[in-house]
Amino acid sequence: MTAYAYAAATQAGLYPEVDAGGRLSYNKQSNNRRLRSGSHSTYYGDNQIAAQVASYEIDFWERVRDLVKAANAVALASADSLAQAKLELHAELASAYS
Repeated sequence: MTAYAYAAATQAGLYPEVDAGGRLSYNKQSNNRRLRSGSHSTYYGDNQIAAQVASYEIDFWERVRDLVKAANAVALASADSLAQAKLELHAELASAYS
């Protein structure tokens, strides 16, 4: 996981987490099914929709906000390290050609 992805995942802790799902199906009963009478429908649906609030942490002591600030600082430090490595490579390349 990159530092920016970690920072984004940490920032998601500031908001409530909602879980939702659903399933739609369209089914046909077999004509050879035992004990099937003519009053039973040939086609039937089995549809379900569910949603629930999974979790939310109230940030009284700003613990989550501090985690977000720390993750953002790590992401910036990672970007700075990458920029420094690129600059060093460019410097080596320039000195090799001179």
